Amino acid sequence: MNSPDAPHRGRGRKRGNGEGTIAKRADGRYVAAAYVTRPDGSRGRKWIYGKTRTDVAQKLAELTQRVNAGGIIPTRTPTVSEYLDYWLKEVAEPKLRPTTMAKYRSTIEIYLRPGLGRQKLATLSVRHVQEFLNRRRAMGDSVPKLRMMREVLSSALGRATREELVTRNVAQLTTLPEEHRDRRTAWTASQARRFLNAARGDGAYVVFVLAMIYGLRRGEIAALHWENVDFAAGRLRVEATLIRVGGGLVRGPTKTRSGTRTLPLVAMARASLLAQAAKQRDQRMDAGEDWEESGYVFTTRSGRPIEPRNLSRSFDRIVAAEALPRIVFHDLRRTAATLLKDLGVPARDAQMILGHANINVTLGIYSEVFDSSVVEALELMEEALTDTVSRAVEQSVPGGD
Repeated sequence: MNSPDAPHRGRGRKRGNGEGTIAKRADGRYVAAAYVTRPDGSRGRKWIYGKTRTDVAQKLAELTQRVNAGGIIPTRTPTVSEYLDYWLKEVAEPKLRPTTMAKYRSTIEIYLRPGLGRQKLATLSVRHVQEFLNRRRAMGDSVPKLRMMREVLSSALGRATREELVTRNVAQLTTLPEEHRDRRTAWTASQARRFLNAARGDGAYVVFVLAMIYGLRRGEIAALHWENVDFAAGRLRVEATLIRVGGGLVRGPTKTRSGTRTLPLVAMARASLLAQAAKQRDQRMDAGEDWEESGYVFTTRSGRPIEPRNLSRSFDRIVAAEALPRIVFHDLRRTAATLLKDLGVPARDAQMILGHANINVTLGIYSEVFDSSVVEALELMEEALTDTVSRAVEQSVPGGD
């Protein structure tokens, strides 16, 4: 009697249900095939291999069950690198901002493709990804950088899961080391006034005013068009951000939907923008035919949009010259938030002004600020405890009231 694993000869063994045609290869392994629907909608044969006929029969039965349930099954397993190429072009690029795409591409090219690209997508495991992240950490990569690697890979694997190319998103099951962040700093009102006074003669003074009053992001300021400034209605519309992608500047949507906002044009901002308009008229006259009308509020001498990164250079220079506490340009948003907190502005209003997508971000900044109300509360506590202690001492002294 032939064993189940013996080569099939003539009518020697009846096939079990769902086995299909199982054959033995020259290398001793067994193979079977079934027709499936590919991710692109076409039909094709999916080959199954195993060391024994029983192994192949079981795999074939499972595959048949998935096919009958309407499953989408690739006939060829792509590598991680191949799938990332598809995901970038067909899934990520149509919906992501140019800056995000630039970060995702660099993360893939510098880290994911060299580290995991050759691995078959279907056999990528939690261990593979975890060991990759651990190696990158040992090489000196920061926790935020590791988080970006995992975020990009997880986004791609999430799509692969929906396309039924993998059964789970293994990137989500990995762990990262704890990140110990230094508390970011912000200026006090007096330090902010000192900076603005020192910046009055600088070409970027109006930029600093908008950043300080409204907490605008650097790219949001650089992206402002004159059509966003309504002097008659007293409004400032923030609706875009200017970013560098590759070799050029691109005006794209704000970082989040909440970043698109309309703000009241307060007196200081109004006066500063009127001065900027007059300055730009003079620049246009000086440039003559070389002037390139772009519609931007802040431009080069020839009318082209400014490079957002250049704003940080002017900022850093003034901070160093005035020996102010060292912060980066983006920390002016935190400074604006802390000043709003100190002035008693509710967190919901601050969230709208700053364009935070999540109120928790605003509350997180608010909770770090030790303002006068906190000091007053603790002084009241001290007073209450002092009175209690004093009465207790008086009552314990012989002859006391």
